[in-house]
Amino acid sequence: MANESRAPSWHFEKRINLGDVLTTLALVGTLLGFMLTLDRRLTVVEEKQTQQVVIDRQQDERQREQTNEVKDQLKAMDFKLDKLVDRQLDQRNRQ
Repeated sequence: MANESRAPSWHFEKRINLGDVLTTLALVGTLLGFMLTLDRRLTVVEEKQTQQVVIDRQQDERQREQTNEVKDQLKAMDFKLDKLVDRQLDQRNRQ
């Protein structure tokens, strides 16, 4: 009687169901597809990053050149303004 009142214990069957095999294969296939897609996307991002680094360097160089041009123009304007002020002072001193 004591044996009848016990709940059946857990046990594993030695058989593998076809549904389990198909589900596992589908899961593995999905994961592989996801990983391949992710790898392709990562490769594209890396290529774009490399291209962006080149573009950034070109823009930085262009910006430096433009800044130097502006500085040179300001120096030239400063020189011309100094000459103009000197001329006006000379004219006032002559009068």
